[in-house]
Amino acid sequence: MPLHDFDSTQGDRSSSSLTMPKVLVSAGLQQDNTLIEAVTSAYAQASLGVHSALLLSWGSKTYLSINNQTPGFSAPQDLVLEIAGSIQTFQTAV
Repeated sequence: MPLHDFDSTQGDRSSSSLTMPKVLVSAGLQQDNTLIEAVTSAYAQASLGVHSALLLSWGSKTYLSINNQTPGFSAPQDLVLEIAGSIQTFQTAV
């Protein structure tokens, strides 16, 4: 089910049983034929560990994937979200 118009500044919240990721990796543009192949490739290229997350582009879209407690991508267990837009600017720690 798509999540539209989420705005944390307006009090919108989300709940999940996933553990908060400790690492966020940018995997860049993936050239695979399907989204599942693209995410699987991105996990392998990034050597993504457990409780980690990655951003990847596939086609013209951007996705956030969060890995659970098992290494490697598992479509039934790991989270993949399409990021359609952002109204906030994210900053990295210095």
